[in-house]
Amino acid sequence: MRPEVFWANPMSWPVARRLRARPYLTLAAAFVLLMACVPLVRRLSLETNLVALLPDDYESVKELNRVAETAAGGSGDLMLVIESEDFEASRRFASDVGQRLVASGLVREATYERRNPFLEQHTLLYASVEDLRDLKSRILKRIEAEKLKQNPFYFSLDDPPPELPEDESQRLDRLYYATRDGHILLLVLKLTGPTSDMGYIKSAARQILAVAKEELRPGSYHPSLDCGLAGPIQNRIDEYASILRDLRSSALTGGLLILATVFIYFRSLGAFLPVFFPLFLGIAVAFALAELTLGELNMFTAFLFLTLFGLGVDYGVFLLNHYLQQRREGVTPEEAVERISGGTARSIGISGLTTAGAFATLLITDFKGFSHFGQIASTGIVCILLSYGFLEGPLLLVLDRWGFLKVRAGGGARGSRWPLSNGVLLLGMGLAFLGGVLAPRIKFEYDFSALKSQEKESSVWRSKMRDVLSGSLTPAVVLTRSLEELDAVREAVEDKIKNDVHSPTIKSFKSLYSLLPEEQEEKLKVMGEIREILDREPIGVLPAADRDRIGRLRGRLTVDAIGLEDLPADLREKFERGGYYLGLVYSDSGTVKLANVKDARRFAEDVRTIPTRQGIFHAGSDTIVLVDVFDLMLRDGRTAFLSAFLAIVVLVLLDFRSIRLASLSLVPLVVGMVWMLSAMFFFKIKLNFFNMIVLPSLIGIGTDYGVHILHRYLAEGDIGVTMNRLLGSILVASLTTIFGFGGMITAHHEGLESIGVLANIGLICVTLASLFFLPVLLRVVAGRRGGRDELAVGSGREG
Repeated sequence: MRPEVFWANPMSWPVARRLRARPYLTLAAAFVLLMACVPLVRRLSLETNLVALLPDDYESVKELNRVAETAAGGSGDLMLVIESEDFEASRRFASDVGQRLVASGLVREATYERRNPFLEQHTLLYASVEDLRDLKSRILKRIEAEKLKQNPFYFSLDDPPPELPEDESQRLDRLYYATRDGHILLLVLKLTGPTSDMGYIKSAARQILAVAKEELRPGSYHPSLDCGLAGPIQNRIDEYASILRDLRSSALTGGLLILATVFIYFRSLGAFLPVFFPLFLGIAVAFALAELTLGELNMFTAFLFLTLFGLGVDYGVFLLNHYLQQRREGVTPEEAVERISGGTARSIGISGLTTAGAFATLLITDFKGFSHFGQIASTGIVCILLSYGFLEGPLLLVLDRWGFLKVRAGGGARGSRWPLSNGVLLLGMGLAFLGGVLAPRIKFEYDFSALKSQEKESSVWRSKMRDVLSGSLTPAVVLTRSLEELDAVREAVEDKIKNDVHSPTIKSFKSLYSLLPEEQEEKLKVMGEIREILDREPIGVLPAADRDRIGRLRGRLTVDAIGLEDLPADLREKFERGGYYLGLVYSDSGTVKLANVKDARRFAEDVRTIPTRQGIFHAGSDTIVLVDVFDLMLRDGRTAFLSAFLAIVVLVLLDFRSIRLASLSLVPLVVGMVWMLSAMFFFKIKLNFFNMIVLPSLIGIGTDYGVHILHRYLAEGDIGVTMNRLLGSILVASLTTIFGFGGMITAHHEGLESIGVLANIGLICVTLASLFFLPVLLRVVAGRRGGRDELAVGSGREG
C-alpha cells in the first residue's frame, strides 16, 4: 500500500490483518462493543427548544434563563380547555379537576376565575372617567323617568328613558377564563416542577389528562362536555412528540426500503451481515460518544441516524460488490479480501474521510444545529469507516467459509455501450447555467408556524383556547431590582409605543403599575357624585332589576384611592417574583405575527435593549431567541457551506495530487447542486430553518460517486468498463442514501418533510450527474489529452 493512502484505508493496517487472522474472536468482540453502546444510545434525549441551538453566552440565552429562574413562567402555562353546552357543568368540572390536581401535587395552582375580591371591590376605579359619567347620567335620567311615571296624568311622546348599563363585571368572560356564551372554559394550570424538563412536562400532561378524562369522566357532568390540553407547554410537547414519532416512522420506512434494495441487488440474505453489522456498530459508537460529550440531540441532529444509515450503507455495498466480483473471477476468499483492501477500500476511505472532513468543518460554527451536526456526522463517518475496515474482512471470510455468500459464475468485466452522447453534456451544461441564473430567485421561508407539526387534535384545542385568550401568551419579560427601575422601564416602553407610529410592534406594557387605576382623583369625584344621587333620590321607584344593580353598585362606590402598598399579595405575585419586579411587554398581534421571523425581528429590536434613565435593561423572550437562532443560522449557514466545500477541495487535491483530477471528481457535486437549484425554483421549494442543513450535508455526501468513478477509471482505462462495474453499486448506494432521507417525506412535521424533499432532489441530481454527465466529460477531456494515461500525468496515478 502506497504511503499517501495508507492512512485512509483501515483495511490495509497491520491491526486489520491480525483481526482477519482471528475472525471469530474479532466478531465476538465487536458484538460485545455493540451491546455496550446500546444503553448509552438509549440515554440520549431530544431537545426541541430553540434555545438549545444558541451558544450559552448569548445575551438572549442568558436573559431567558434568568427569567426562567425567577419562576416567571418563561415557558408559559398549561391550559385544560373545557367545552360544553352547559357552563355550570363546565365550572363544576373545572373546580373538581383543579382541586384534585392541587391535592395530588401535580400543580401548584389551578384557576378558571378571572375574578378577584380586591378588583371586584374596586371595579369602578378601573372603569374610564367617561364610563362613570355616563353611568351617573343614566341613573339620573332613569330615576327621573320612573318618578314621572308615578303621576297618573303622565303621558310621554319622547323616547323611552335609557336603561341602566349592564353590569359588565358579571359577564361570564369577565368572571372566568371563558367565552361570552360560556361554551369554552379554561382551567389555567401552573406546574410544580421545571417546565424546561421535557420528561417532566410530558409526564405531568399525561397524568393531568388521566385525572380529567379517566378519573372524573367528563361525560358524567354533561353529555356534551369534553376537554383537552393547550398552551405554550402543550405546544412544546406536541412538537417533541411529532418529531420523535416522525423520526421513528421515517427510520422504519427508510430502513425497510434500504433492506429491500440491498436484498434485491445481491439477492441473498447473507449480504445483510457484511453490509449492515459494521454499519450498525459504527453508528452505535458515534451516538454513544455523542451521549458522553453532548448529552442530547437537537432538531438538526435528531435525524442523523437516518443520514448515517443511508450514507454508510454505501460503503458496505461497494465493498461486498467488489468482493463478489473478485470471487466470480475465480480468486480465493483471502485473495479477494486483499484485493478489495487495496482497491475499493482505498476509494471508500478517501471518499469517506472527504465526507467526514466536510462535516467536521461545521464544528467552527457557533450555531449548535450545525456544530453538533458536524461533530456527530464526522465522528459517525470515521467510526463507520473503521468498523468496515476492521470487520468487513473477518465477516466476508466467515460468511464465505460457511456458504452464506452466493458467488455466481461469471467472467471478468466487459465494456459497455454507455450513453456518452455530447448531447448529454450540452443538456447538463444548459441546466447548470439555468440553475445559476435562477438561484438568486429562490425564496426563504420566514414563517416558522409553517414548519411545525400539524397535529389535528392539538390544533383544535389550541383554536378553542384562542377564542378565550387573544394575543401573545409568552410576552417579553424585563426583570428589575427596584420599583424605581421598573418605573423607568415602564416610562421608556410607553414612550416607544407613543412615538412609534410608522411600524408599531408593542401593544402594551404590564407591571405592578398596571394594577393601579389611572385618573383616580377624577374618578373618585364622579363616584362621590353618584353616591350623592343614590342617597337623595327615591331608589324605590326603580324596577326590581334596577334596584339590584344599584345595590351591587353602592358597595363599590365607597372606596379610596389605590397605591402599590394596597395591592394584595395574590395580585402582586403576578409581577413580583424571586426578588425581581417583572415588566411584561406584549406584542401587537394586529401588526406583528411573532411566528414570522421578519415580524419577530422588528419586535425583538424594540424590546431586546431598553435604554432608560436608570440604565440599560434587556428583555428575556422566546421571540428574541427565535430571531437570534435564525440570524445565527443564516450567518453560519454561509460559513458552513463554504468551509465544507473548501474542505472537500483540499481533501480531493491531497488524494489525486492533481488540480485537473480533483476538479473532475467534483463535477457531479457542483453540477448536481446547481441542477437542484433549478428544480427548487420550478417546484417552488423554499429554503427554510430545517432544510438549510441539507446544503452542507450534500457537499459531504455528493463527492463520493465522483471520487469512486474517477479512481476506477484511472485503474480500468475504459469508461465503459468503469461504469459497467460501478453502475449497480452507485445505483444501490444512491437509492439507500435517498431512502435514508426519503423516509422523512412522510413526516407530519413540515420541517422534517422539507429536509427529506430537498435532500432527495439533491441526491437524485448528483447521482444523474455522476452517471451521465461525468462519463461524457471524462471521455471528452481524456480524448483531447490523448487518453487516460495522459489525463493522469502529474497526479502520481498514471499506469
